[in-house]
Amino acid sequence: MAYFFVPHISVFDVSNRDSFDRLTNWMEELKTFSNHQNMVRLLVGNKIDHLPRQVNRDEGLRFARLYNMPYAEASAKTSEGVNSVFSDLVNRIYMLPQLWDPDNRHRSGIRHASSRLQLNQNERTRNNCC
Repeated sequence: MAYFFVPHISVFDVSNRDSFDRLTNWMEELKTFSNHQNMVRLLVGNKIDHLPRQVNRDEGLRFARLYNMPYAEASAKTSEGVNSVFSDLVNRIYMLPQLWDPDNRHRSGIRHASSRLQLNQNERTRNNCC
């Protein structure tokens, strides 16, 4: 069985204060436009290979705590921390109780892959295509 779930990763540039300062707006937009209350979220400080840093690790951690989300740092350029970011995200999704409760999957944004496949097959039949 395969399931789809909508996680959210907010990424900012640790060498650019402005990108960090915009996080509050991003979090408010996420709260406004997301319909998944129990969404897995992760805050990532990127470009840790760039010096000088304008945002230190403690600031990132404090912001993440404020929004009740984990914090990680990485460098897309050197790949440092990238695997652990995605491993952490997958582990958090895997540990969701909604994933294992069939009655709660729809409300939590988790959808069974075969339902979508069935919908696509019905659409093809209706459109007389393939």
